[in-house]
Amino acid sequence: MLDAIMRGSTFRAPSGSKVACATLPGVTLDAAALRDARVVSSDPLGVSVAFGDSFVLKLFFRMEEGVAPELEVGRLFQSEGVAGITPRTLGWVEHR
Repeated sequence: MLDAIMRGSTFRAPSGSKVACATLPGVTLDAAALRDARVVSSDPLGVSVAFGDSFVLKLFFRMEEGVAPELEVGRLFQSEGVAGITPRTLGWVEHR
């Protein structure tokens, strides 16, 4: 999944497609951090997986159409140049 995000890949699905998007071109993932994956939290809204001290993968469980509010806010702040309020959004995967 992380590789798909960094490459901006698209996959066909029975009811549409899965589109992976990266927001920060040129960002690379540390291979050593990828081996150090651990679940740091899980709740009814999603799960967070930490990769060493490099980054966290947040998976949001969406049962309805639309963008997860957490992702939408993060992308808005990033596009407006607002830093320090939310973690940087490196990418996402969505169903279209």
